[in-house]
Amino acid sequence: MRVDELRARQHEVLAALARPLTGASRARAALPAGAADDPAIAALAAALIAPSATLDPAARLEIYRRQCWLRLLGALADDFPALRWLLGPTAFAALAERYLIAHPPARAAGLAELGAGLPAFIATTTPAALHAHELARLEAAWSRAFTAGDGAPVAAADLAQAPLALAPHLTILACRTAPDRLWQRARARGPRARLGVVAASPRVHVAVFRDHLARDVVRLHPAAHAILAGLTAGAGLGEALERAAPLLPARGAAARVRAWFRDWTARGWLVSAAAERGAEHLAE
Repeated sequence: MRVDELRARQHEVLAALARPLTGASRARAALPAGAADDPAIAALAAALIAPSATLDPAARLEIYRRQCWLRLLGALADDFPALRWLLGPTAFAALAERYLIAHPPARAAGLAELGAGLPAFIATTTPAALHAHELARLEAAWSRAFTAGDGAPVAAADLAQAPLALAPHLTILACRTAPDRLWQRARARGPRARLGVVAASPRVHVAVFRDHLARDVVRLHPAAHAILAGLTAGAGLGEALERAAPLLPARGAAARVRAWFRDWTARGWLVSAAAERGAEHLAE
């Protein structure tokens, strides 16, 4: 067999692994019932795979297909346990299947990035499910905080001069629900019934980050979020502070902002924007 023929066969098998599960394999993966079989899979198996003493070609290929799907579905369940708690195992598995069909795993660099597009997928396909969407955003940020880098921290004395960015492991969220409360309730295995109201505009501001070897989720004052969001958008420090000014209290604003910056520099949240741009260039 020529190299190009072998490569074509490999692509055929990979495409077969990515096709939705059928029959009994769906029940084993906790997926809703679907088609009893897939003629295309049976035809491919018959063309490429010899039978064993106990299994026909389609059954032999199905072992690999089932294990591939179980691993991918399991990885998403591991990365989004609170979302699975909110939706329930069957609905979550169905969502994960639709997502994996729309976003083949070959596009991800590894399992750690498998669910990176899930929040956007929920927002696009079920825009009314805002609690699920914002909870998925928080859990995606939680996963990213584990693997993302630290950046080059900027010392407090250099904040006024250095172009600033946020540390790669830090994600800030502006939410119309309270995903951090749902996330905490899921971790405590609390009730799912009370989801809370959906605000007309963002009312909850959250930071998800890594602190040394641990990860954490904290709420932010709206003005603090505005400053950090401004830096994320590429604004200078002065411009970011101006954007936040209308959200600051009338009294004690300066002391509060100083306290935020002390906390942020101690946590390593503020890093060199120039160093981050250089890192992005090297990664291209």
